[in-house]
Amino acid sequence: MLTAHQRWKTVSRRGIGRVTASWVRGIRSAIATLVERRTRYLILIGAFDGRPTAVAMLDHIASALLFLPPPLRRTLTWDRGKELAHHPEITERTGTRVFFCDAHSPWQRGSNENMNGLLRDYFPEGVDLSHISARELRQLADEVNDRPPQDSGLGQTKGSAHPHRDDRFAHLSTVVRSDADRSR
Repeated sequence: MLTAHQRWKTVSRRGIGRVTASWVRGIRSAIATLVERRTRYLILIGAFDGRPTAVAMLDHIASALLFLPPPLRRTLTWDRGKELAHHPEITERTGTRVFFCDAHSPWQRGSNENMNGLLRDYFPEGVDLSHISARELRQLADEVNDRPPQDSGLGQTKGSAHPHRDDRFAHLSTVVRSDADRSR
């Protein structure tokens, strides 16, 4: 099992492709949140009735990561927990290296914690999340992804700043190219 400390040796802190993940929990229900740190792109998985099993999470996480282009899924950092017991299979299916945070160390996936705080505007503490459909989660993720990044100085959304709006990841191509140029 790789720890978040080992992650810094393989991926730069500001590099593209570092996904952090966690949960937004409700009453006996949960939604998994995945955030690509550089682009702040959000993917929501769930809503699970109760705590999801490791087998269920294997399929859900692998599918979510495969949705991202390979440069955006180099690493995944998650809390320690039984739900990612099949992390070697996630790496095998997706090529994404899985790292785990230290116990009680949410700052090791700070982008995800910030996003979960934002999602609490939509899902307050103590709400049953199990009734939320996959379609509703996609719509919410699209809404959050269409917000202007606070630190961009653009005053535009991540998608509207680029002409290829139909292509879900066209707005990320500039980030991928600029990151590759810096690493030369």
